[in-house]
Amino acid sequence: MPTPELRIQRTLHDDHDYPLEHTTIHAPANHYEITTTKHTPTSTSEPASERRTSSHRIDSSSKFVLICGYLTGKGCRHVRRAARSYKILPELPTMDGDDAVADLLTEAAFDLRTDSHDDVLTEVEKWLGVQLDRSSSEYGRQGVTAGFRTDRDTWVRIQWRRMWVINGPAWTGAECASVLRHVAKPDLLRSVRWRDDARGMVWRADEMELILSPAVSSSGVVGSEPVLSDSWWRSLKTSFAALAAHKTERVGMSSAHLIRRIKEVFGDSVDTTIDEWVTAHADIHWGNLTAPDCYLLDWEDWGVAPRGFDAAMLWGHSLRVPKLADHIQHEFQVDLTTRSGKLAQLVFCANVIRVSARRSEPNPLLEPSKNAAYALISELQTRR
Repeated sequence: MPTPELRIQRTLHDDHDYPLEHTTIHAPANHYEITTTKHTPTSTSEPASERRTSSHRIDSSSKFVLICGYLTGKGCRHVRRAARSYKILPELPTMDGDDAVADLLTEAAFDLRTDSHDDVLTEVEKWLGVQLDRSSSEYGRQGVTAGFRTDRDTWVRIQWRRMWVINGPAWTGAECASVLRHVAKPDLLRSVRWRDDARGMVWRADEMELILSPAVSSSGVVGSEPVLSDSWWRSLKTSFAALAAHKTERVGMSSAHLIRRIKEVFGDSVDTTIDEWVTAHADIHWGNLTAPDCYLLDWEDWGVAPRGFDAAMLWGHSLRVPKLADHIQHEFQVDLTTRSGKLAQLVFCANVIRVSARRSEPNPLLEPSKNAAYALISELQTRR
């Protein structure tokens, strides 16, 4: 059966809601075209624009359905049903940077878990002068990253991006984080990057300190209370405090992003003004924390965020285990009880609710997030 014709559009905005990039995915017959128009602010009233179109073959209808599933955020099964019924999908709601269509296409187009990349591993070994233990491989949940133990008892993390969607802050997060002190994180030892013209992408490989403690939960969430020592919690608090005190121009969670997310789900029910900002990891969940020794992993997104943001994200990923969520509230009470801390918790709840509404799969965090959101809104309204 021929692949149905689809047309999907999405716009990226900056932190001030300025339209930076508009992308259209048009897929007639057995190929799809990506047209991207980038807008650059100028001193005149009209922005400067740059338009680029690229055409790609579709190997199979399932591959295209996968791409559309990522783009719409509704899951592959939902999009497959829609593709059978409609020739054109209406324009999607405007989304912001973390839902960038470019990143989603990146994830859909090449998957380290399934696609051959032996030549890449050979290249990494040559550039870094190590031997990778293939049997130790660990892959990211979206097939964009892979990690291997080396013969030097170090860890090499491999990552890729399409040439035209390199995101500066995320791409340089690891080396920028190497200046942090008193934060429990793997030390970065050396890095290499190279262009892969055959695949149309850029690779990077980072050799870093080997952390023997595994992630608390590879899925990022927990269904039961993990065994964590008092020293583990002290180490986490020390890392959060040291990170919060570090000065940076990087942005982990912008005010505009937080406001849009909360208003999208809860309207104008609360004042979304953030009055305290600190530096945060900005991607804390149980997949980026190790035990029994506490280390913080994956530093692509770190930067300035509302006070209590990291603790709020950890609390949110623990809502399936009320005792654990309460413990986090106790450990980080000084931050989570602030106005900024409560708004950080509310934006986590908003994200769970909005994502769940767009997907057919059940989300075990949905109901506890709704219940927590009602309580947070009430508390924030009382503080007016």
